[in-house]
Amino acid sequence: MNLRQLEYFLVLSEELNYHQAAERLFIAQPTLSVQMSNLQREIGQPLFLKVGRHIMLTNAGLILQSHARKILRQVRATKQALQPRSEPASIKIGLSGTHLLTPLLKTFQKINPHTSFTL
Repeated sequence: MNLRQLEYFLVLSEELNYHQAAERLFIAQPTLSVQMSNLQREIGQPLFLKVGRHIMLTNAGLILQSHARKILRQVRATKQALQPRSEPASIKIGLSGTHLLTPLLKTFQKINPHTSFTL
């Protein structure tokens, strides 16, 4: 099981349609089918049931859906935490009279403490 398969699985579990999920993922439908077959084989049980032209999640699919969301959320948070911090933002504003802008800038700087202003 890999992260790509989990991403594909989540999109398919939301769309419940191979064609639409493949379009959303910008991949070919056979690629999605192969990846889902591999994932189901590795897990050892079906994740989807085919009902006519539609598919639905099995109990195993529902369990994997819940865990996959958590796993991918953790991966995104980890990547974000490891991003190198850039230089603090700096905003330069040219104007005559700052009395209207000062309260707004104070509020903005409370929300974004690493931003500096030059008036």
